[in-house]
Amino acid sequence: QGWTVFEASGADLMAGQQWFGQLEARIQRCLDELSTSKKIIWYVPDILQIALSGTHQGQAASILDQIMPAITSGRLVVWTETTPSATTRLLRLKPALRSAFEVLRLDPLEPDDAQDLARAFADELKQQTGVTFAPGSIDAATASARQFLGASNLPGSLIDLMRMSVARTAKEPGAQIGTGDIVATLAQLTGLPGSIIDGQERVDLAAVREHRVEGGHLERRDEQVLLADRELD
Repeated sequence: QGWTVFEASGADLMAGQQWFGQLEARIQRCLDELSTSKKIIWYVPDILQIALSGTHQGQAASILDQIMPAITSGRLVVWTETTPSATTRLLRLKPALRSAFEVLRLDPLEPDDAQDLARAFADELKQQTGVTFAPGSIDAATASARQFLGASNLPGSLIDLMRMSVARTAKEPGAQIGTGDIVATLAQLTGLPGSIIDGQERVDLAAVREHRVEGGHLERRDEQVLLADRELD
């Protein structure tokens, strides 16, 4: 409908500051440039961050405090996304947000719907990079995202996995991403051996015993848990 989306986080606004008052000047410029009269929407990746950022010795108001008057008056349109727990914390800090923002809950897609979206996304990636996905690779990516990227929901985890797989192979013109490429990307992302991720590969128990994930998430004592749902010869 003729609107443009501008993305900037609190970190973007604060980057490279050299003197007091510079941030406030940047915020004012944003308000001038992003007015609704110009049909521009400001997308903030993490609104909790801007609610906690921007204060200093001479300024008690956060970035969010400084843009709230423009939001409530309708001079500025802001899109953002956050988790339910962050939303609860944010509303405790800034109760006025209840009336300033409209909250839309985004539920995870069902796997079949996520796959349909992923196939459309694969077509876009092909046009942009020339990289294609082999038959069955999107199905494998969907299953892998559900099993190993549980901290995120579909379709986000699936789209991220596809995008990272393309980034790994896009250096080769006309490259095609297969199931093995998905496994390799997931192994790089999670730190898990490919033999654990790939259900078609025979597990190397010696490698599992020796493998440790930084931070102690995977230890020798966990090998029975990790392999409990794998059918071993």
